[in-house]
Amino acid sequence: MNGFKAPFVAESTVQIGLQLRETIDMEINGTTIVIGEIVQILTQDELIAADGTLDHYKAQTMTVAGLDTYFLPQPVGQLFYAKPGIEPRLIKDAQNSIHKL
Repeated sequence: MNGFKAPFVAESTVQIGLQLRETIDMEINGTTIVIGEIVQILTQDELIAADGTLDHYKAQTMTVAGLDTYFLPQPVGQLFYAKPGIEPRLIKDAQNSIHKL
């Protein structure tokens, strides 16, 4: 990506460019929380769903749990954005069935 010094994994279907915003040292366990701002995302158009979200299942993005365990995505459902004092509401389920508000 232009303007980014960090290398990207060539096989990655989604490449994200972050700008460092803040680091927070955690005395309790000797780790550092790194907070960045997403300034650029590169991916193929066919991986973007009609509602503008990234289809992680199609992209076969990988996630990590802990330090050394990796998983591939499996859609479960999509919820409306969480807000304090409002119960979670389903937008669509794993079969992409749309739910009314």
